[in-house]
Amino acid sequence: MNNVQKSTTCTQKEWTQKDICSLKRGFLDGKNIKYMSKQLGRSPTALHKALSRFKIRANVPRIHVNYMNKMYVQTPTTIHASISVVILYLKSYGYNIAKKIVFIDGEKTQKYFLDQRPITEVRLLLMANNIRLDERKPIFVIEETD
Repeated sequence: MNNVQKSTTCTQKEWTQKDICSLKRGFLDGKNIKYMSKQLGRSPTALHKALSRFKIRANVPRIHVNYMNKMYVQTPTTIHASISVVILYLKSYGYNIAKKIVFIDGEKTQKYFLDQRPITEVRLLLMANNIRLDERKPIFVIEETD
């Protein structure tokens, strides 16, 4: 009899930054999980787990609506997102955006650059929301932090 033991470890494919970006972009654009799983070469279950693990799903809240005694789940017309999600979205459309840490009067500050020219967070948000409105998708909302 052969005493070779089978390995019980799964062969999980590592999530690269490119894979995570593709997953975020597809999810925020409302693509079907099965379609994205074929594109990324992963199972739908792996995508669902990654959406939770990388906290992507948390960026898209759902509203529960009671209509004629039936509960419906509706996607709102806005998406609460961080500036990093907005930048990721713009990069997926080919924009060259860089974030640099600079010191102004001894304080650490983040500055954003579009094609090596300074740009404000508000302008980046406007650019992303113009694209989303053209595509009839919910716009991004960034809440002020104190």
